[in-house]
Amino acid sequence: MKFNKRIFIWLKIIVFLAFTVQCSSFKQEQSVDEKQFNFQDVDVYSPFFWGYNSDLVYSWTNTAENLHPLDLGRKAMYSLYYGNLNNDSALLENGRQILELLMDYPYVFEDSTSIVYNYPFDHKTLVKEEWWSGMANSVISLAFYFGYELYNEQVYFDYFTRSMNGLIEDVSNYGSAVNTSDSTTWFLEYVHQNSSLENSYFVLNGFLFQLLAIDLIYKKTNNEIYYEAFTRGLNSLVEKQKDFYYCDFKWTYYMLNPLTVESVHYCIYDMLLLKSLYKSTSEPFFKDEIVKRSFILKQNFPISKLSHDYYDVYNFTSIGPPHPYWIDTYQIELRYYSDDKLVHKDTLPKKDFDIPVKTRGFLVDTFSDKKINYIGVYAIYNKDTMQLYGVTADEVIEVERESWYVKQSITTVSRDFTKVNDSIFILNEQATDNKSPLTRGTLCFNFKDSLDFSRNGLWGFLIKPEGELSNLKITVIDATGNSMFRYYLVPSTDSLNLVLLHKLGFNDYCNVDCSEIVEIRVDFYANSERHLDRFFIKVKGVFVFEDNFDLYDFFTHEDYYFPEKRVAGNIY
Repeated sequence: MKFNKRIFIWLKIIVFLAFTVQCSSFKQEQSVDEKQFNFQDVDVYSPFFWGYNSDLVYSWTNTAENLHPLDLGRKAMYSLYYGNLNNDSALLENGRQILELLMDYPYVFEDSTSIVYNYPFDHKTLVKEEWWSGMANSVISLAFYFGYELYNEQVYFDYFTRSMNGLIEDVSNYGSAVNTSDSTTWFLEYVHQNSSLENSYFVLNGFLFQLLAIDLIYKKTNNEIYYEAFTRGLNSLVEKQKDFYYCDFKWTYYMLNPLTVESVHYCIYDMLLLKSLYKSTSEPFFKDEIVKRSFILKQNFPISKLSHDYYDVYNFTSIGPPHPYWIDTYQIELRYYSDDKLVHKDTLPKKDFDIPVKTRGFLVDTFSDKKINYIGVYAIYNKDTMQLYGVTADEVIEVERESWYVKQSITTVSRDFTKVNDSIFILNEQATDNKSPLTRGTLCFNFKDSLDFSRNGLWGFLIKPEGELSNLKITVIDATGNSMFRYYLVPSTDSLNLVLLHKLGFNDYCNVDCSEIVEIRVDFYANSERHLDRFFIKVKGVFVFEDNFDLYDFFTHEDYYFPEKRVAGNIY
């Protein structure tokens, strides 16, 4: 069916009006100077090369276990793009070698018009050699077109055309597309032959990656097929964009099925993709999305200031929602300006879990002239940089000097816990006739005066188990009995653990009155199959951190353990 431009325009108007009603707090942000968001600070190709350098490009082999289609496509494109830009014959040759490898790639589904590059390893429920990615096909298509432009070899153009069909065609035709309506199409990051609207993940960053590639291919070829594919994709994004935001637009989702909270580095990468799309298309929709996401990051990762008579102290922390126990941002740099002149830069260390949290999680800067009028916040990944947001002097959070504090509570226990006193509990050994593989002890913090978690502050408690736990479940209950919960990673038995939390990491938090919290329930789970004797758990809390300085002061006492994820990937 031909694309109906009138339907698209009306769809955009309806979604815009709905968003305006639901999220009026963005109105002021959208009218500020572009300096706050720096819409044009990336190249259109930046997302394909984010974090790459030539050392990474050369570190590939053609053995089966290293055949990662997305990685191969990015490396080929990087080599050809920068090889041509810098007249680097070694990079150009490297790119050609990867294109040759892709033409002989052993794991493909194909027909006479389309080809998709299957992954030679399992992923969740996806079986190796039986699934592919539109994300991979999109950058592979670009790489083949670059090869065609540079060398004018028809075989590269043929593979480009078939690879693009493997992106924009329906899944049933060895493509990566599912039609969400008569005028909308979603491009899938994870695809198999039985993919459908019902079982697809709907991953946002993978979709934006593909949409950008389609737009760039259209501009290179002027082929109306690609223009229609881009327009249908944009139409689908406009239709679904509100689904990728929390109920109150305080944070974002990574994918829709199952609904999955977005990690910070993916939130940043989405912004990079949106900036490239806006730079390439000048489409206002992308600009609006950039503003929303910049606003979200600015609210949840703010800059605080403590004023003294003769100097000001600024404090930024990369510890924040949705998972405060995992410092998940890229390397962050602050740029301080006085009278529009750059006067100072400060950069967090690169990710290294052996560096104390106080050092790698905070930037604290002191200025005696008290004339800082603007601060830019940037994400850095290897040699690549992107501005996340900026704050004027009026937007910096002024704080009073009050240290973190312990909120008084009455502790009670149930199930397999024995209370020794308010700070020591015993997780009992489970009876042998119990069929459950887990021992569960439940500790409750009950508050006479309710806690207020409605603001952006962090909160938590200290624990030190003497035996190994499987995980924790934390449930927060308001004055009317509504609750929200989340699970927490395995704490250490070797040191004090700061179980650090934020409301945005909880399920169903929109159903809870976060200003009237009366109880925090903690379920401790241990695996009874290990035949552990009963063991002690030391508990202290609950701590409430109103601002960055509260949290920073807390870490001056001890470098508490964070159960952080050691992850690697194409953009992290």
